[in-house]
Parts: sequence; structure tokens; C-alpha cells
Amino acid sequence: MFVVIDGHAPWGDVYDGGTTEPIVLYRRVGAGYCYVAFDSDELRKRLLIKNGQTVLVEYNIFSDFGNERGYNVRSVDGLLLANSEFVVRDYWRSGGRILGPGDTQSSTDDCP
Repeated sequence: MFVVIDGHAPWGDVYDGGTTEPIVLYRRVGAGYCYVAFDSDELRKRLLIKNGQTVLVEYNIFSDFGNERGYNVRSVDGLLLANSEFVVRDYWRSGGRILGPGDTQSSTDDCP
């Protein structure tokens, strides 16, 4: 996924209500974007030199009988954030899907 550490994503600014601009990880999905935003000093320091570049993001995906019921971010650039359902580091996170022009799918399709 692409990373920006100042909250300025291609579709506009991402604001988390905090005092710092969030770290935003995003990728294109059709005409829109899937993203996750973080507020973490440790993650910000690690990704500072990778601003505007791509980083490896791993997810834990939880399912029941083949149907996805949820997910979390396992690691970003090798930094472990969650081990299965257990959070390893303290951070704030939000995310979802931004629909693009002409995109009629629901706001949660194709994310993570």
C-alpha cells in the first residue's frame, strides 16, 4: 500500500480529530480507494523515510463458514501491530473505502 504520513491522501485530507495528522495507508480499488489511517508515534518514526512510497501491509482476516466477519491490520512494514485478535501495540486506527466517480459498490466492498 502507499503511505503518507501527513494525512494528505489523493482524495483529500484525512482527519482523525487528534492533534497530529494521521498516517494513511491506501490502495486503488476500481475507481476508489481502500485506506487505513493510524495515529502512532512509533509507526510514524518507522515510516518517515518511506513517505509517498509503498510498504507491505499484512491483515488478519476473520471469517465464519467462509464469510468475512472482520479484519485488523497485522503488521505495517514488518512492525507487528496485532497478533490475531490481540493488539500488540497501542494505536488509533480508522479506515474504509472512498468511492470514486461512477463507482456504485457499497462502501465496504473490496476492503481490506
